[in-house]
Order: sequence, then structure tokens, then C-alpha cells
Amino acid sequence: MTGQINQTYSEPFKIFGNLYFVGTREVSSHLIDTGDGLILLDTSYPQTVDIMMNNIEKLGFSIQDIKILLHSHGHVDHIGGTARLAKLTGARTYVGTLDEDMVTGTVLTNFAEELGFEFSDFFTPDVLLNDGDEIRLGNTTI
Repeated sequence: MTGQINQTYSEPFKIFGNLYFVGTREVSSHLIDTGDGLILLDTSYPQTVDIMMNNIEKLGFSIQDIKILLHSHGHVDHIGGTARLAKLTGARTYVGTLDEDMVTGTVLTNFAEELGFEFSDFFTPDVLLNDGDEIRLGNTTI
């Protein structure tokens, strides 16, 4: 992987209820504590995933408790750490049906090249989402 991503640290914090910010200043990642495991919304760039994992631990959570890796869309700043995190945690990966080609690498429209680096950590999603689908884990429904 080439290219540089600004890795400006941002302190993790509780937003409200069971929702936490665990990203950096450049990349938003959010953690949801469902009482029966964690949902991570967006996995950051591959270059910033370590910062995000440290932020999760800093809030007192364990990455091993992540059960779902949920993606807002298929751009590299939202899926960059997914393959690694799925391997580390065994979490299931969720992405919208329309973004399947981006996350599998079938169509290279994830903006890595435009940002100046190569990306090859594509993945096959466990669950493809459509408008109106619900995700349930513990006490949380999305």
C-alpha cells in the first residue's frame, strides 16, 4: 500500500445512550454496544484501523466483542479495515447490495486510487442489505 492518509487522532467518546465515536478526525467510525455484542459502523482506512481499535479498547470495550461490521457504503475510508477486523474478530460483514461490487473489488470505485494508494483488502460480505432491512443484535435494532 502506498500513499499517506492523515492520521489525526481524535479522542473516543460516548455520543449518547449506547453509541460511541471511535474514529479519527478524518474518518468517522461508530461503535454500538447492544448488550449482546458490539456493532462497528465503518472500519476506517487500512492505515487508521489501529487507531480505531485502540479507541475501542480505550473506552473499555474489546474488539473481540464485535459481532457485526456494518458499512454505510463501499468507499475505502469506510471499508478499509474490514477484512482485517473480520479475521481478528470473526464478525459478520454487512453492506448494501448496491455496494457489493466495490467491497469485493469487482469494480474499482472505492476511491483508493484517487487518494493516492493501492488497496487490495477486499472482502465478500456475509449479508447484503436492501432498503428497509433491519439488523438486530441484543437490545438494538437498526
